[in-house]
Amino acid sequence: INLSSIFYQFQSIVFETIDALIHTLAGVRNQLSEDQAVTLKSYFTQIVLPLTHQSDFCKYAFQKPRGYAGDFIAMEKIWLGRTQPEQHRYLGDTVLGKLINALTLDMANCKANEFRVHRLKTLLSAQKYKKIAIIGSGSAIELRETLKELPFQDTEVHLFDQDQGALDFVRDDIDFSGL
Repeated sequence: INLSSIFYQFQSIVFETIDALIHTLAGVRNQLSEDQAVTLKSYFTQIVLPLTHQSDFCKYAFQKPRGYAGDFIAMEKIWLGRTQPEQHRYLGDTVLGKLINALTLDMANCKANEFRVHRLKTLLSAQKYKKIAIIGSGSAIELRETLKELPFQDTEVHLFDQDQGALDFVRDDIDFSGL
């Protein structure tokens, strides 16, 4: 018996069930009055928040320690959780937290973040561009991933982000002397 295979099948069923419940709740929420929605949100928060805070990613995203949702560290957590799952997918304080972390990383918005990086990496790899500007660059995952496989030649790169920490992170990770 391959326990790993059984675990992933079970996990997949649980994730599909939870995803369907989330969509159902969203539909119900859309039919509520404003007062009912506030009451439901309060009740939901009291029950769910302690559970989701057991997940490394969910807790980070809720707390927004850099002041806004979707900061570069959140994007790094998504990228690493989706592309290096053996080390980053199951991060949490409890077994439940680890599973919630994995579930969250399987949701559409996290998948879209990974797809965005792959799409931009494909465009960058074509090396058609002599000047590249990445606005809202964060930690420039797509640039860093491209440079791991293919160095740029005579390319001018400009990164723009509101978070100096993101730009410092990139500067520490990439050797810009050849760009």
